[in-house]
Amino acid sequence: MKYSHKTRIGNWSEEWELEETKLKDFLKSKDGKNLQSAKLQSKLDQSLIRASLTYSKDGYLHFGDRIMCLNKKTNGYLVTDVYDPIATNDEAYNVSTSQKAFPCARSVFIVKKYEQDLYNDNLVHYG
Repeated sequence: MKYSHKTRIGNWSEEWELEETKLKDFLKSKDGKNLQSAKLQSKLDQSLIRASLTYSKDGYLHFGDRIMCLNKKTNGYLVTDVYDPIATNDEAYNVSTSQKAFPCARSVFIVKKYEQDLYNDNLVHYG
């Protein structure tokens, strides 16, 4: 007697019922958008929502400005996935560069002021 992948051993009714249950669960997850691929696509869609940039009338960078950062070496814009934090003691996220970036939730950053800033104005000082 030969056994193939379709040969039922033991309680074949339970095996058949288990397969049916798995299929029903999969279809239910698919319809309810609970599949892992649907969750990932939803996160990607949220991170690609268009965002606005700040135009500086005086030519200076101010705290609160919405900017994109360009890396001259890679010729790509800094991007991050805010829906995928790194497990550390502090708030941290992976970043990379993308040459096809546009102003969106993952590529626009808001310049924040350090609490112990020595300057009283709203301009960013560096150097």
